[in-house]
Amino acid sequence: MIQEKAEKLEEITARMAEKYRNGARKEASKEIPEFFEMLLYSLTAFAGIPDTGNSDFQVTAINTLYTEKWITDNEKNKLHKLRKIRNAFAHQEKIDNGNDPDAKAELQGYRENFAQIIEWCRKDIEMFRNRAEQIADGKHVENSSDQQIIENGARYSGYGVPYGRQQKTVPEGTSREATWFEKTFFMRVYIPIILASVLSVLFGLLYDMSDLAEIAEQHHVNLDALSSEWVLIGIYALIVLLFLFLYHITPHFTCGSAVFILARNATGSVLCAALLAVMTVLLVTRFSYRLKNAITHVFYGFWILIYLFSVPSVIRSHLGDNEPLDLYTVLIRYAPPMLLYVLIFVAAAFIIKRWDINRPFSLSLSEVMIHVRPLHLSIGLILVLLAAAAWLYRDTWMHALILRTRDFYESPSAFWTVHLVMTAILFYILGNRKRKRCFQDLHLNVQLTREDP
Repeated sequence: MIQEKAEKLEEITARMAEKYRNGARKEASKEIPEFFEMLLYSLTAFAGIPDTGNSDFQVTAINTLYTEKWITDNEKNKLHKLRKIRNAFAHQEKIDNGNDPDAKAELQGYRENFAQIIEWCRKDIEMFRNRAEQIADGKHVENSSDQQIIENGARYSGYGVPYGRQQKTVPEGTSREATWFEKTFFMRVYIPIILASVLSVLFGLLYDMSDLAEIAEQHHVNLDALSSEWVLIGIYALIVLLFLFLYHITPHFTCGSAVFILARNATGSVLCAALLAVMTVLLVTRFSYRLKNAITHVFYGFWILIYLFSVPSVIRSHLGDNEPLDLYTVLIRYAPPMLLYVLIFVAAAFIIKRWDINRPFSLSLSEVMIHVRPLHLSIGLILVLLAAAAWLYRDTWMHALILRTRDFYESPSAFWTVHLVMTAILFYILGNRKRKRCFQDLHLNVQLTREDP
C-alpha cells in the first residue's frame, strides 16, 4: 500500500513537472492540491486518524500527526507550508479576481518559484515513504510537542479509536487509488512503445497495395467490390481516432512507418524493415518534447491539407451528368463535410485543453517519466536491432552506399533509410543531453523558505 501511494505521488509530480516545463504553468499548479491531499490523507489513514469532514481538517490532521508524535517538527513545518501553497493554487482564480494584495503577492511568489515547489514535492515523497513505514510499524518520533508518548495500541486522548495498523485505506472522497494500468511500469511505458511498433509495421505494409491485395486474396475478400467511398470514410475515421486516443505516440509510428517503407524498398525484406521500424520507435521515444510535438503537428496538419484537397475531387466524381458545379453545389455538397471534419479536430483539441483531459500515454512517454523511469533496455535494443539489420542485409547497404555513392538515384531508398536513421540517432543523443541539462537547471532563483534538510 505504501509503495502504491508513493508511486502515485511520483506520477503526480512527474505530470506537474512535465506541464511546467512545457509552459502550461497554470495546469501544473492544479496538480498541487491532489499531491498534498494524497500525501496527507495517506499519512492520516495509516495513523488511524478519522476524517472529520470539517473545513479545517487539514490543519487539524497535521497538528494531530505532530502532537501524537507521528511526525517531527521539521516535517510538520513542511506539511503546513505545502498546505498553504495548496490553498493558494486551489483558490488562485478567486485570488486573481479578488482585492487582497497580500494573497496576490503570495500567490505570485509561488508562481515565480514553482520549480522549487516541484523539488519540495520530490523530497516530500521520500519523507512520506520513511514516515509511512514507521507509522505502519507503530513507531513514534521525538519532537518538541508536550504530548506524552503512549505505547502502541493504546487510546490517545481526544479520539475514540486506537491508533495503529488497523486502518490502511485512504478515507472516502479523497484521491483515487492508482489503477492496475498506472501501477505497472511495463503497461505505462512499454505497451505504448509496442503499440507504436505494431502500427508502424501495419501502416508500412498497407502502404504497398500489393500486400493488401495478397492478404485479401488469402481471405477470399474481393477488394473490387468494396466501395471506394466507404474506404475513404474508414480512413478519415481512423485518423480522428488516432488524434483522440493515440496522439502522444503519433511521432513514434509516423517515423517508424517512414523508415519501414524506405527500408523495405531498399532491401525488399519485411524483416529488415520491421527491425529498423522498431529501432526508430525506440529512438523517437527519447526525442525532445519540442521535436515530437513538431512531428505530431506536421502529421495532422499535413493530413488536414490532404483532406481539404482530396475531398472536392471525390465529391465531384459523384455529381450526376446534369448537376452543374455551381456555388450552390459547392456550399451544399462540398463545404459542410469539409467544415465538419476540420471542426471535429479543432473542437476536440479545444475540449481536451480546456478541461485538462489526459490522453492515453500522455504521462507514460513524457520526458519526465522517461527521465525518472528510464527504459533500461532501450540503448541495448537499439544497438541490437541496428546491428542485426546492418549485418543481415550488409550487401544491400554496402552496394548502395559504398559502390554507388556517386550515383544517388541508383538507390535513393537505401540512401534515405541510412540518413534518416543517422538523423534519428543524432536527435536521440541531443534529446538525452537536453533532458539531463533541463533537469539539472530546473531550479529557479529561489526566494521561498521552508525548513528542509
